[in-house]
Amino acid sequence: MISFFNRIGNSWIAKGIFFLLGASMMVFWGLGGISNTAGSDNTALSVAGNEVSMQELGHTFDQERNKMTRITGAYISPKQAIQAGLLDQVVQQLTLRELNAKIQDRIGLSASDNAVRNYIEKNPVFADNLGKFDANLFYSYLSGMNMSQAEFAHQMRAELANQHLLRTISAAVPKNQKLMNAAVLAQKETREIVGVLLTPKMISVAEPTLQELKDYYEAYLEEFGIPEYRTLRIVSLKADSFENNYDKMYDASRKLEDLLGAGKTLKEACSELKLKEGSLVTVDASGKDKNGKEQKELKVLLEESFGLAEGETTTLVDVEGGFIVAGVEKIIPQGYKGFDSVKNDVVQLWKTEQQKSALSKTADKVLTSVKEGKGWAGYTPVFGIVSQTNAGQFPKNVIPVLMQQKTGAEQVVSIPTETGVFVAYVKKIIPSKQAPTEAELVEAAKMWNADLLAAVQQSYTELYPVSVHQKAIQKAFSIYDKQED
Repeated sequence: MISFFNRIGNSWIAKGIFFLLGASMMVFWGLGGISNTAGSDNTALSVAGNEVSMQELGHTFDQERNKMTRITGAYISPKQAIQAGLLDQVVQQLTLRELNAKIQDRIGLSASDNAVRNYIEKNPVFADNLGKFDANLFYSYLSGMNMSQAEFAHQMRAELANQHLLRTISAAVPKNQKLMNAAVLAQKETREIVGVLLTPKMISVAEPTLQELKDYYEAYLEEFGIPEYRTLRIVSLKADSFENNYDKMYDASRKLEDLLGAGKTLKEACSELKLKEGSLVTVDASGKDKNGKEQKELKVLLEESFGLAEGETTTLVDVEGGFIVAGVEKIIPQGYKGFDSVKNDVVQLWKTEQQKSALSKTADKVLTSVKEGKGWAGYTPVFGIVSQTNAGQFPKNVIPVLMQQKTGAEQVVSIPTETGVFVAYVKKIIPSKQAPTEAELVEAAKMWNADLLAAVQQSYTELYPVSVHQKAIQKAFSIYDKQED
């Protein structure tokens, strides 16, 4: 649908849309064009004077987090939700709501108190067994969502007005059968592609000099770093070491904790209690030893172990069958591998970088040659048919680009891929002969509405400046940073 919408961009249909919308198009979302300011501590964001309080942001965030919990079936803490990007989504959601509210005000759309009241009273969520509105259910819902009646009414008013806005925009350009057919067929069309995939293997580079390698090594020294390692003494207190006598095991663990709390090292404490001194293992922060083998049994101790100084000991951690504890015997600081020991790696990395640079220049040369009608600069092109859902023999990521292109060698493009650079153009557009299904027409109408609404939002962005008070939001939500999940 987007490709179809782009292609009719200069048609009388598009001109009619934007005339009706009073459009002066701008790039809108991402949050592009939005200023991030400090703001007041109680204001989360504002759209041309319409402010969203920190309390409303918090309530909306909790509502969406609760939805995530219900959908996944597992509790999601505020910290986990923020890390998953939910806070950013909610900020975007509220910003868009207020922008839509401004658009609605401008063109005279609003939802009355009666409309909101009717929506609430007819909502089956608040209906009793007889289908009648139950005020107790309504208040119980508000309590569960931690919302006031005013907040809920504000949300419903915005939602109803937004639905009205969408219907109004949709009516600006009637979705007649021909228009929707064209939209579906645009999605189902196929294209004949001509192109070459240029890969690093096609590019040869000269052997580097010793000085070039040393310069590269110095410039990219971090690539050859050695992580910090720690030698840990690992002691396990398992029931099977105490003849499966759990009382003895718990007694030994309490005594061990007391000695460690009194300043004894783990080795000293074990010696005093006549416990096995445990084993020594040297690992990095990911739990891998110097041979790259992962020591999985240390996973529960790693984070704490790498925050301690030499001679300090972790707390006793519950594991299956007992406890485990680690003492830091030695810290081996981060360092760098010497040039001579990594020379072969430096050569390979240097060649790879040279090949990438040469590959880019080669792709530019091929593209220019094709655009000027001089051919493929010695490379043999491949022909193939592609569609929105089938890349055929070509890299998948090039299809969205090529489905937007017009036909002709002068429209040739250079597209980076996982394996190289694909230089290609569309030779022929092949219309679909399959009649659209009813489901496809319904989906096309939805996408059409979405495109029109996006166009309206773009056209009004310049009129209504948006400020997201990022510092205030970070300060308000920083209470979750140290929260245990």
